Formats: sequence, C-alpha cells, structure tokens
Amino acid sequence: RAFTVLARQPVATAAASAVGATAALCCVGVPGKRPAPLSASSSLAPPGSDILRPMASELALGEKLFARGAHDEKIYACVIPTRICAGRRQVLLGKGQTPSGKVIYDCLGCPVEVTERTEERAMQRLREAFGSDGKLQPCAELVVATDLENRFRNHVFLVEADKESNGQRIEGEAKTEWVDATAIPYGNMTPDLHAWLPMVLSDEPGLMVRGYIQLQDGMVACSQSLAPALLPGAIPPDVEEVVASAVAAQNSSFSAKFDGPIEAFRLAWRWSWAAFGEEVRPAPAYRRRLSTTADSPNRIRDKAWVETTLGLPEEGNPDIEVHDRNGRLLAKGYAAVLYGDHGPYFELLEHQVNWASFPHHVLKGPGRTHFEHYNEEGGIKVYQQFKTVANQPNPPPSSISGNNNRPEGYADYQPGCFYLSCYNLHEQGGGVRRAAERR
Repeated sequence: RAFTVLARQPVATAAASAVGATAALCCVGVPGKRPAPLSASSSLAPPGSDILRPMASELALGEKLFARGAHDEKIYACVIPTRICAGRRQVLLGKGQTPSGKVIYDCLGCPVEVTERTEERAMQRLREAFGSDGKLQPCAELVVATDLENRFRNHVFLVEADKESNGQRIEGEAKTEWVDATAIPYGNMTPDLHAWLPMVLSDEPGLMVRGYIQLQDGMVACSQSLAPALLPGAIPPDVEEVVASAVAAQNSSFSAKFDGPIEAFRLAWRWSWAAFGEEVRPAPAYRRRLSTTADSPNRIRDKAWVETTLGLPEEGNPDIEVHDRNGRLLAKGYAAVLYGDHGPYFELLEHQVNWASFPHHVLKGPGRTHFEHYNEEGGIKVYQQFKTVANQPNPPPSSISGNNNRPEGYADYQPGCFYLSCYNLHEQGGGVRRAAERR
C-alpha cells in the first residue's frame, strides 16, 4: 500500500458519516524496488492509479499513528453488500440528493456505541438497508484524525448477497441502489470513497485494507495506507512465524515452505511483501524475442536435445500439453523454450500453468529473484520469476551449466513468467503431447 501527501481536498461533512470520515487511499500494485515517497500533488489519483509506496521509516510512522492510543476514538461500521447479477458484480450504495439537486452516492455506515460490538452493529445496518442477514467479511480498518482529540476508526465489511435480494428505502434516509462494480459513480462521491473503495472491491479475501488519514479544516491533509492485515486462518501459522521473524530481522531474503492452493500462496506473497513495504503489481506485458536464445555451444547443444527428444521448436505453441509421468497436466501451451546457461526451460505464462498440479510452494522475500512451486510428488519444479538475473553473469554450477560471463545475465528470464526445466521434466518421466492426442 502507499503513502502519499495529498494537496488538500474537501471531505464532505468530514466525520459526519462513517464513510465521510474516511479518506484518500490509493491502490498500487506489483513487485519491484521501493521508490521515494510521493510529494504533494494537485489532485486525488483516479481509481487504479499508481501511487509511489513508502519507505520503511514512513511505514513505521503510519503504524504508530494507526495504533490505538490514549485518544478517545469514535467507532463506525460500514457495510458494503455485493452480488453477482447476469454475470456482473454489483454493489449496493445509498443514493440521495444535495439541496441543489445533485445526486450523491455513499456506502452504508453507522456509529458504534461503546456498549455495542462492531460486527453486530454492522449486521443491524445491513438489515436496515438490505432487508436480510448475510455473512460479514472484514475488509478494511481506516483511522481518520482531525486533531489529537478527535479520531474516527471505521470498520468496513463486505457481504455477498443473493442475486434476487434488493435494497429497500431506509426510514428517514436515502434510497439504496445496486450499481455495477465497474461503473461506480465516483464523481458523485466524496474524495475518500473515490480513493479507497476500489481497493476494498479489488482486494483478496483474507486480507484487510488498513490506512491512516489526517484531516485539517475539513480537507484531506495527508493519508497513509499500511501493510494489509491478515485475517485468522488465511495462511498456515508457521508461514506467519517465518515472515514475522524475517521482518524483525529485516531479512528480505527469507524463505518459507507451505502447502495449499495457489490462492493461498498469492495471499501470503502479498501480505509478506507488504511487511517490507513492497507491492504486488500486475506482471509486465510478455516480451517475445525476435531471435534465438541458442547463441553459444552449450545452448546449441540444449536446443538440439529439445528438438530431438521432445520434438518442440523454440517458438511457443498453445496446443502443446506438458504432463507428468502419470499423465497429469502441468501446463497447457508454452510461450517459448528459453535457452540459457542453466539449461533449456519452458517459458510459461501464468494462465498456462495448471495450478491444481502444484500444491507445494516456497515463498521468498523481495530480496530474492523467484518463487518455487512443486508438483504433488515434489520432483517437478516451476520457477516463478519476479526479478531478472542481470547481476549474475554465470549460472549456479551443475552438470549442464555453461559459464559464458554474460554482462546481461546468464539467462533472459522475464519477471512475471514461469519456468519449467525441460531436462527436469524428462528425468521425472514427464513429457509433452498435443491436446488432440489426449482426446
């Protein structure tokens, strides 16, 4: 998440409602080196814009400001019903008008008294606005401060609704309306919703958005979004312990093994890297090569082996299936065969990997270059590259390695791509086939 000092922006009736009391948080996204924090800007970034992420010192300051202190806090609950209708995600929003007749939208919020539990108050608000119960999913905790004695802590919940359910008019309040999640009228909302609502709607289950916002004279003076919180049971406890120890030691080259679906791995990746001030952003566009990568004796040897033994050209083929010795699908299609100084590899895009065949993972810190995923038996490995090896002129030593002292690095691994060794596949009894052959 990102820290940014923003030019002052009006916050409509600051702290008058649960949502109006929240403020400007903007989404970043992808692994990479940490740049310097963003200085004052002239306007809030639109949803989805990249905002530079914080240095470690600013994360520490934000955590201190976010923490519950001696200051009296007013607690709010905000509930956001969502549903799938005709294959599209929709969000239930409150709808009203200003005295001038302008239509405005807001989320459904309410104050929480000292004697009330936040979840119970949120459920009550859901019943008022929605007419039924639902399973509340915590998705955000946002702190807003106007001065040292005036703090607001807003707990935000998502709830998946039945597609047939409808919002209803709330006594003495605005109507509610289902709005397409890709067409939310941010121009008719306060600047705070314009900023943080996209983060909440795009976040993965298991993580909770956290942020601190400072208001001054009814304006957003600054905001800081923090590392997301991990909900209980989202990832294995031993992984949490490894990451916690690594963070305490500032060891960004940590490594943690665990088993589970790829969704759990992605959750652990994002959460653990956020603890080091690093973001997970969409992978860069795949770069197709215009010439062969077999440009040295060792690579020419490997190319001849791949073409003879596997019968595959260097250029990719979407119809080739890579399978293990039991015939289980490992990948459907490949982007290219990459020839490097550490042997030949299938270069795969994320959608080509059959993740159900890779339940074992090795999560690594941002100081490393790749993650690892293993098949059920543990003999076949897929590397998930998030950095190049441009600073490594020669590969790790092995019987197939060739030292060519390349200034550009020993192989042209692309961040965002996945690599499966052709030799490893063959040694483990796996192979390739055309999709038509299986049918």
